[in-house]
Amino acid sequence: INAPTIATLVSLYDHSPFFGKGLIRNKGYHEKCLGVPEAVLDTVPVDVLSHDTYEAAVMDTMFVPDIYLIEDSCSNFISWSSRETRWNKGELILAAHFWPNSFGKLVRRFQMHVVGVTHFPEDSEAATQAVANLSKVARHLAHGALKTMSTKLVLLVYCFSCELCQMYYQRLPLAVVLFCIVILPKMTTISWENKSISFVEIVASICQFTPEAVVGSVRIMKALHGYLWGNVTWTPQAAIEAEFMESNPWAHAIKHLWPYSLASLIV
Repeated sequence: INAPTIATLVSLYDHSPFFGKGLIRNKGYHEKCLGVPEAVLDTVPVDVLSHDTYEAAVMDTMFVPDIYLIEDSCSNFISWSSRETRWNKGELILAAHFWPNSFGKLVRRFQMHVVGVTHFPEDSEAATQAVANLSKVARHLAHGALKTMSTKLVLLVYCFSCELCQMYYQRLPLAVVLFCIVILPKMTTISWENKSISFVEIVASICQFTPEAVVGSVRIMKALHGYLWGNVTWTPQAAIEAEFMESNPWAHAIKHLWPYSLASLIV
C-alpha cells in the first residue's frame, strides 16, 4: 500500500528511508560502516537501537519495489506498545548522536548529576565524520521518525491549550491533521485491487491515531526515562508475546498498560 509513496520519495530525493527489514550489500556496508581489519571504521555507534535509521542516513539506501520481506506483526497491543517504546528509545539515542553538542551534551550532564554515571559512549572518529558529512536529504529522512514522535507531544499540548482558551471549531485542526496523515496518503495509493485492505487500514489507523496524543506522549516519557537512567536493553518481540501467552491476560495487561490508563484519567 505504501510502495507508491516511497517510490515518489526516491524519485524526488534519489535516496530512500530504511526502517526495519532490508537487504544489505556487504561490500557497501563494509566500506561505509565496518571498514577492514587493517582500518576499522566502527561508524555505527555501539549503543544505537534503531541502527536501521542510522544506516539509512550514512549509506546509499534505495527502494526496490519488486522485492519484499515478510515480518510477523504484533499479535497483541502489549507487544506492539513494547516495540513502539523500544523504537522511541532508539530515536532518542540517535538524537544524542546526531546532535552531540546539544541534546547529547544535555544527556551526559543529566546522567552525571542525577544518575551519577553517564551511559552515553563517545562516538568514534568515523561516526563523528559520517554525521558531519550527512546531506540535507539524508538528515531529513533520518529525522523522520523523531519528527513523527514529536507530533504526539505537540498534539497533547494543543489539547491542553484548547481547555485554557476559548476557540472556535476546536476539533477542526485535529480533524485536518487526521485527514492529512491518515486518509490523504491512502487516497493517493488506493486502487480497485487494494480497495478493501486500504479501507481496513484507514479505519484501523483512525482508531489507533485518535488516542495517540496521550498514549504516544506517555510512551515517549517511558522511553526517555529508560534512556536517561541507562535502561537501553530490549526484549525480543517473540519473548514478549510468549510471556503474554503464559500469563493471565488481565493481570498482564494491567502490569504493562496501567501508565496509559492513569494518564488518560488525568487528562
